[in-house]
Amino acid sequence: MLKLSAFAALMALAVACSTAPEFSESPKEVFQINCTIEDFEADAATKVVTAASGSGLVTGVTSVWSEGDQIGVFPSKGGDQVSFTAENGAGTGTCTFNGHGWGLITSARYSAYYPYNAANYGDADAYKGIGVSYAGQSQSAKNTFGVGAFDYLACTNAVPSFANDPSGTCTFSFKHLGALLIFDVKFPQAADLIRLDFICSGSLFTTAGTVDLSQDNPVITPTAQSNTLSLDLGGMSVAANETVRFYMMAGAANLIDESFSIKVTTSTGLELSKALDSSYNLKAGKAYSIGVQLDGPQPAEVLTVAQDSYSLKYAFNTVTLDVTSSKNYTISITSGSDWVKQISLSRYHPSFEVNVNNTTSSRTATILLQSTASDLTKTVTITQSCPPANVPIPVSHIMPCCRWNNYGTTFLVNNIWNSYHDYNDLIQCRSILKTIAAAGIRVVSVDFTNQAQWDSQWESDNFKGRLNNIAQVCGEIGLEWFLFIGNLSVSPGISYWNGIAERIWNSYAQLDHYHYKDGKPMLLIFMPGTSYNSAISSASAANKTYLKNGDKFTIGTCQVNSAITPKLTDGWGYRNQSQSSDGAVRFVCPNSGVPPQDWARINATSWNSRLDWGLQASRYVVIGSYDDTCDAIFWGIADVSASTTECHKHSETANDPYIYYNLVKTKLLGE
Repeated sequence: MLKLSAFAALMALAVACSTAPEFSESPKEVFQINCTIEDFEADAATKVVTAASGSGLVTGVTSVWSEGDQIGVFPSKGGDQVSFTAENGAGTGTCTFNGHGWGLITSARYSAYYPYNAANYGDADAYKGIGVSYAGQSQSAKNTFGVGAFDYLACTNAVPSFANDPSGTCTFSFKHLGALLIFDVKFPQAADLIRLDFICSGSLFTTAGTVDLSQDNPVITPTAQSNTLSLDLGGMSVAANETVRFYMMAGAANLIDESFSIKVTTSTGLELSKALDSSYNLKAGKAYSIGVQLDGPQPAEVLTVAQDSYSLKYAFNTVTLDVTSSKNYTISITSGSDWVKQISLSRYHPSFEVNVNNTTSSRTATILLQSTASDLTKTVTITQSCPPANVPIPVSHIMPCCRWNNYGTTFLVNNIWNSYHDYNDLIQCRSILKTIAAAGIRVVSVDFTNQAQWDSQWESDNFKGRLNNIAQVCGEIGLEWFLFIGNLSVSPGISYWNGIAERIWNSYAQLDHYHYKDGKPMLLIFMPGTSYNSAISSASAANKTYLKNGDKFTIGTCQVNSAITPKLTDGWGYRNQSQSSDGAVRFVCPNSGVPPQDWARINATSWNSRLDWGLQASRYVVIGSYDDTCDAIFWGIADVSASTTECHKHSETANDPYIYYNLVKTKLLGE
């Protein structure tokens, strides 16, 4: 009697743990494994007449197995893999595979892949991420298929059975996961060939990926992509005017909008190439025939950049290069990579993001363009200036809540006019903060003045997530930020807000981009300085451990709904225009009036004058709120033409969404 193998025992355990058996018969071992391969289907558009298989033989469009082919087999519910080797039927599309003592049981289902990779052993979840790679393809002889190891195959949910064979069998019906490319290339001259490159205008070819065998219809999910697929030719010799057939495997990809070319490199470094007229929607299991007559030697290589240096202001910026290149090239940021990052891979117009400069010195980054075909290089420098020493630090409030107060006002977020933008959405949050930084703002005050934001809505309405998104994006682009909390003198009172200040101290105030003033983290409180001083002086020591100015935080205060006598802590908002008692901090917004009944939008001329006044502060100029429609102090890119709130608009500016924003940008950056 054959012993129960470890593989069978493992599957017996898996079945025992399932909620219900998949079959009614008792588990039995099956040792005969039959494997079939579907044929490559000729792509109608390219009229394929000859194709090849996953194991090396060419028989029309028929796929066949070779002796010694190995597949990896996994239980469909996970577990270690076992390899099975082709034994009978080599040269055909159906072949018997031998497990060398391993068997499958009828109470389980199995998934398999080709070619077998021993690296997948020992990980019960390896079947969910079988690695594939299209790098390293080669062809050593003319007109001969040699990339069978890259013809990735998969089959799922195969069921062992004794129904049609008393000795038991299990059939795996394999499908191709990639596309077969067949190149018929005519050469203009004799040469020894080193490499054939199939080049796409975008970096959309899969060079590495994974296959999830837990899926009913597994596909290759790319983990790395490139604009080039290469075939190593090892010095193959061709004659002038000779046509040679080459084979290459590729991952499925819809490239119908891309342009393509073929390039063959010879042993002397000569490059023979040709642009193709066709584009391709590469589908798994399809074969594509590509005929091309190569051009002769190409002109001298070109790699130039229209502008090789950039001088930027200290705001958030984007730089786009204008590149002329006759060959492929790589891009690397050789210095300044901590504040410059590449955001576009466009071959001719690569783009870079430059974050805010909050330091006291300018900085320079270097971008290197390096040809992949030669030693040709091009260097681009980006110099970002530091903020002028005699200009106050520009601050703006932001409002992560109360979008229902927009009442018809829409903000431009990610190039969409949005009536309810959401800091919960990281993409929207990033767009808003980049726009603020691009105007020259260097610090944002985050309005968390409502009690509910810290307790009942902290999790339920995800104010925690909004705050974390803001902190993350500020770190990405170099903005600094601090928190703005509620009035200490009204419910829930000073004890509650002291506890909130402690949370801020422990969770946020120590983060890299949290703003410090006078050597301590900044904390703004929604009350005037006079009221703050009274609240602190009358509070017990236990209730002000985090709220007393200068102990833990540097405290700021602001005007609310009535006239004030400014104190040193004032000037941070939150009505009309105001300043601290020493003029170090000045607040301006495009709305007049202090009590709500007096609020009214000011025109562009008045806004220009207010900004001039604010910029005379010795330390900080607080420029309203980018998006607070609730208190109507917003200056962001906003369309107010349909607003139903009168204090959101002025008759002279209501039809220009950019006017208040652009004036801020002009004042801060001179643009």
